Amino acid sequence: MSQSTKVNELVNLMNTRDLYSETNSAMNSKEYEIRLLHHNVQSLSNKLLDIAIMLATEHSNINILCFTEHWLSEVQLKVLNIYGFRLVSNFSSSHSASGGSCIFTRNTIEMKDVNYLRELEKEKVF
Repeated sequence: MSQSTKVNELVNLMNTRDLYSETNSAMNSKEYEIRLLHHNVQSLSNKLLDIAIMLATEHSNINILCFTEHWLSEVQLKVLNIYGFRLVSNFSSSHSASGGSCIFTRNTIEMKDVNYLRELEKEKVF
């Protein structure tokens, strides 16, 4: 393979990468893109500082937070503050100190509750 052929292949590869980057950039700026983070926290209350740092740095583009094993009561969840987010759904275990799940969304996101799913809530099942 000649030197000019290698150069042409490299240029074509770079152009393909540029096109890929432009396409990804366009896709990343879509108005309805969802960026979700799920974390099995095993006690949310002692991870709040870590979460705040994470959201301020490498995961600043996250708009939905889902936590399992939060270990908090419903009252504790209602007063919990994650800057820029609001609690939109939660389940707390009534039979043990562990368990639970919750969802927070950015304050700027509009959401609607899906009520029929509430009927499926069963501790240690769903």
